[in-house]
Amino acid sequence: MTAAEKNELKEAVLNEIRAESSDITKLASAVSLGGLAGIPAVQGDKLVLVPMPMLYAGLAGLEKDETAVNPFTDVTGVLSYDAELVMTVGDTNLWCLALKFSDSEDQLIKAVYNGEAISMKRFYVEKEEPYIWFMALPKTAGKGSCELDW
Repeated sequence: MTAAEKNELKEAVLNEIRAESSDITKLASAVSLGGLAGIPAVQGDKLVLVPMPMLYAGLAGLEKDETAVNPFTDVTGVLSYDAELVMTVGDTNLWCLALKFSDSEDQLIKAVYNGEAISMKRFYVEKEEPYIWFMALPKTAGKGSCELDW
């Protein structure tokens, strides 16, 4: 077989595969998770099927720790905020803070937990809308244990 014939055969096979392929945007949408065997995923360079029990097990740890208390405290005196627990994964709580800044000059605010700065955010005087700040803290972080400081 010549190189030209090989290329012609390869192109014919590829065209046949393309003709039989489905566009993912044209698939019917499931209306519930009942009866599903799995979902496709890419693992390395292979297309694989993720069985639903495995998917459920992976998602089982994504819950909210209902006993969590707000671990944040403002020591700057220029912040007003709401803190909401987004999710708990293993021994870690992910928090979302919506903050308003009321100072006369721009500032760098840091979150300090156990004496260590774990995150920093620059606040600007002219910004009107609230800042959104996500932070991960251990589930064991107690009330007021993470200080928002200069």
